[in-house]
Amino acid sequence: MKKILFSATLIIICIFAIVSCKKKSRDPLVIVDSIIVPKLNPEVTSPVINVYLENSGSMDGYVNGNTGFKQFIYYYLSELQGKKVASSINLSYINSKIIPRGSDVKSFIHNTNPSTFKAGGGNLDTSDIAVVLDTLLSHRKNGEVSLFISDCIVSPGKAYSSLSPANINSYLLQQRTDMTTIFRRELNRDKDLTVVICQLQSYFDGKFFNRIDQWRKYQGERPFYFWLIGNARQIKSIMDKIPWSDFKGKGAEIENLYILTSPAQQVKYAIVNADCWGSFEREHFHSADASRTICKVKKESKGKNVGKFKFSIGVDFGSFPLDCDYLQNPDNYEIDNKDYTLEIKETNQGNFSHRLGLITNIISPCQITVSLKNKFPDWVNEKTDFIGQDLVADKAENKTYGLNYLVEGVYKAFVDAKSSDDYARLTVTIK
Repeated sequence: MKKILFSATLIIICIFAIVSCKKKSRDPLVIVDSIIVPKLNPEVTSPVINVYLENSGSMDGYVNGNTGFKQFIYYYLSELQGKKVASSINLSYINSKIIPRGSDVKSFIHNTNPSTFKAGGGNLDTSDIAVVLDTLLSHRKNGEVSLFISDCIVSPGKAYSSLSPANINSYLLQQRTDMTTIFRRELNRDKDLTVVICQLQSYFDGKFFNRIDQWRKYQGERPFYFWLIGNARQIKSIMDKIPWSDFKGKGAEIENLYILTSPAQQVKYAIVNADCWGSFEREHFHSADASRTICKVKKESKGKNVGKFKFSIGVDFGSFPLDCDYLQNPDNYEIDNKDYTLEIKETNQGNFSHRLGLITNIISPCQITVSLKNKFPDWVNEKTDFIGQDLVADKAENKTYGLNYLVEGVYKAFVDAKSSDDYARLTVTIK
């Protein structure tokens, strides 16, 4: 008798799972590969965070006085400590070598000025950004996070100052290739590597050096960059606990953000019974792709959406260290079926962080793939100084010479590692 009751209960559950989306439910049943999967939020161990502040001569203007640059760094590092995001923080200057500065955040910031930069030593004239990143990443142990702070100006230096533009261009191309080589190595070492490149703006009072190492006095706003590099789960945890939106009014303004990630785990997704127009049914309940296949599709027959059909895919982007704006921007997605348009919503229902709504007025049997693209951001080129000669005359006060070569090098390493420029692909079937 108990077996009969159990079987009847199981049948009832199955019936509820395959009803059309016209049946309203506060908590739709969600199935991934025929298994109800609990939403997992594994505890992330607070990492050691190694902070590297470039101290070449071009950085003096950011630390000359109580600048927004210093205020912002002080706030961010204090948050890392105060919220116990980091198990410990190691502070260093960096140029041609690493110059340890202890672990006291307050002393580190208060004692940082052009004089301490100079006293720190190393090659203060120019910094090869690729070499600097190579050096600090070579010291990154498994489970550690690196934070690199720099103006990221590509500096060919005096060795190239008398050479032709073609030779300087060759140097820029070499920087891009070196960046790709470095990050390929890091991706081979850590399959879950994530890189966050954040552009900020701060008051600058010091010497600005152009591409051939000539300088002029400059006072005004200038961009600088945070590079946060580590394991995807750790970077995600840091961004969740200290969101970038909290930084407004903390000294330096955040202008732009680019996140590159190559998480090894597969994205969990399934067609859900919520948020649709019209109706559909499921078939082959026990097949491997049942959660991603629908049939007997019908358009909406009444109301403002009459003649249209919409169904939704629940997706778990919870482990992706991508910011909310990126995940909710339809421009960052691509649908291989032009009959459908896309809308994205955040959700906390079931196992999923987002719902992707697919809308059409043309119904036909098909397979649809939605791709979350790793798009090279427009702002990188917009914020690149392509001349590198005269900051004011070239109207490049808020731009950075050679920036696009650095970021393109990292981008290529990540795209090559995944053999595509997609963060994720979601494929569903309509029969």
